[in-house]
Amino acid sequence: MKYSFFILLSILFCMACNPVGKLVQEGDRKRDAGMHEEATTYYYNALLRKPKNGKAKEGLSISAQQVLNDKFTSFNKLVVENNVDEEMKVYKNAER
Repeated sequence: MKYSFFILLSILFCMACNPVGKLVQEGDRKRDAGMHEEATTYYYNALLRKPKNGKAKEGLSISAQQVLNDKFTSFNKLVVENNVDEEMKVYKNAER
């Protein structure tokens, strides 16, 4: 019992020492759940802490591209429906 407590404590300590890894893992979870906008935030924050993190770069690239694809799909749908007011809102949002 005593040893398992120390092992658990060691694991928790190691996890606390790697915030970048946690951010990337959470980004992966969000991306896998289809929550790409949220995932980009986690990957971006990981890159702020460690700019050369390859997993964060790859995750950000994939999720950011999906966010853009989703926004352009919404925009194109509104164009086909001739909904000019909503078109402009979606376009302005995609520009940011």
